[in-house]
Amino acid sequence: MSENGIRVLLIEDDPTYSTLLARTLSRESNPKFEVSSADRLETGLERLSEGETDVVILDLSLPDSKGVETFSQVHNQVPTMPIIVLTGYDDDSLGLEAVGKGAQDYLVKGQVDTKMLSRVMRYAIERKRAQEALAEQAIRDALTNLYNRRYLTRRMEEELRRAEREHSNRAILLCDLDNFKVINDTQGHQAGDEVLKAVAKSIQESTRGTDLVFRWGGDEIVVILTESSREGIVAAAERIRKGVQRIGEISYLGLDLSIGVALYPDHGQTVDDLIRLADPIRPFISRRRGGTRSISERRSSRLMKNRSRWCISRSWT
Repeated sequence: MSENGIRVLLIEDDPTYSTLLARTLSRESNPKFEVSSADRLETGLERLSEGETDVVILDLSLPDSKGVETFSQVHNQVPTMPIIVLTGYDDDSLGLEAVGKGAQDYLVKGQVDTKMLSRVMRYAIERKRAQEALAEQAIRDALTNLYNRRYLTRRMEEELRRAEREHSNRAILLCDLDNFKVINDTQGHQAGDEVLKAVAKSIQESTRGTDLVFRWGGDEIVVILTESSREGIVAAAERIRKGVQRIGEISYLGLDLSIGVALYPDHGQTVDDLIRLADPIRPFISRRRGGTRSISERRSSRLMKNRSRWCISRSWT
């Protein structure tokens, strides 16, 4: 909302009715409403792309679109926007269908007064906020506030489809916190939880805004990098490791990460394949005593189908 009140986009092709609704809303002072209008769906979608709208009032019968498909087009463009649909006198079923698909409410033309319209819009905004908050909770890990494992599968599938359409790549980094069980055993689970939260925050801060970070489970965190070269992937992994190492230095815990990497489409076509191949603790990755970091390209015909696989880990010599 702006300082001047609730910003309303009215998508309605009848200029008389549009003016009537604008005047109706202008009588309200708490809250105030800023009303802008569009007489076609195309124009309304252009206005919405500008990002200066809090709620939409949408006529389902426009010159360039009719019926519930009108709502669907707006909802698909701005899925988090509260939308109130307008129907004719005999279109109750159409309004209910739109509500079933995600509209916050529907109003019948000719049966709207000032108080009703104001109340419906305020309630629509609050309901939408509550729905979005609940939806966000459902995809977040309670401890780290990273995206959770359930959301990872769905979002990765979306990212792989997008990469296929754009002929681009995705890198999957599976980060495994070394010796985390020792921390839990010696410092206690509460200390372990604090370490996980600090590591999660550090990894988020080490990635770009377009990258995605998920808690895979236990002490494993998955990062999806968008459109990165192999050099960029190595640089990102270095940033992530150094951030975690700094936490270890400050806490005197000696933290470090092993990071396995799989590339789409080079190393796999499905979510399961990419996660499996990115696992930094696959049996063919050896660890011997010592502490020298190495970045190496390894091959495994059985797991990689004769394709290169990058692994960034501590090498024990």
